[in-house]
Amino acid sequence: MARWQGIWEARRTGQTLAESRCLAIDLELTGLDASRDHIVSMGWVPIVDREIKLAQARHFLIQTPVSVGQSAIYHGVHDRDLSGACSLAHALEALLEAAEGCLLVAHNSALERDFFASGLPADLGAGAQYAVHRYHAD
Repeated sequence: MARWQGIWEARRTGQTLAESRCLAIDLELTGLDASRDHIVSMGWVPIVDREIKLAQARHFLIQTPVSVGQSAIYHGVHDRDLSGACSLAHALEALLEAAEGCLLVAHNSALERDFFASGLPADLGAGAQYAVHRYHAD
């Protein structure tokens, strides 16, 4: 619980953004409604000292309970690509580890927040839910 809070809450250390360690996150989705759509791909890359660390970038294809359908037109991930995909819980654990000590950067933080909140495994607990909502608020 404390791990999620420490990662998702904005850090107020007096550092400028350029001095901060950031993690840019991107999701590919089956749609824009977190209550019915799914994450099909999750990726991130660290930004340290204004340098994008491509060698540390990670990408996960995520198992979905439904076909990606027409959303493949937008993100290029097809059902056949998901045959060896990991669980959302596995990808979130990897994200948790990568995000430690980072400010999180997302193109549409409200959308990412909603999908993370709806996809958090129950065993991560209420602290994770709180931290995700703080991520959006900060």
